[in-house]
Amino acid sequence: TPHKKPYKYPSPPPPPVHTYPHPHPVYHSPPPPHKKPYKYSSPPPPPVHTYPHPHPVYHSPPPPVHTYPHPHPVYHSPPPPPTPHKKPYKYPSPPPPPAHTYPPHVPTPVYHSPPPPVYSPPPPAYYYKSPPPPYHH
Repeated sequence: TPHKKPYKYPSPPPPPVHTYPHPHPVYHSPPPPHKKPYKYSSPPPPPVHTYPHPHPVYHSPPPPVHTYPHPHPVYHSPPPPPTPHKKPYKYPSPPPPPAHTYPPHVPTPVYHSPPPPVYSPPPPAYYYKSPPPPYHH
């Protein structure tokens, strides 16, 4: 490959300088004035109100003083009756439960397998003698 320089394109021409008014001028903020602005003195203190305010601002209204019966009385629970200073009646203690002097109940046993038979000897065998031979004279 030969080492020749690649072709370099000429740079584009610079943009034209606008010497004519812009069709749509864009206004930025105006330049600040070069003179020192007037410095106002501190504001006067607010006047002290010694006269009634023309439009008083009411916050929550004061609660009304009830000197008349309420049209819809709200009944709470009645107060408990005054407690007398005498001792309340004490009921006698219940009598103690009777003492069990009889034998306690024995539960019936539950047999799973049947009980073994009670052994009893066989009845005695009765042996009969053969009848006696007839008597001969």
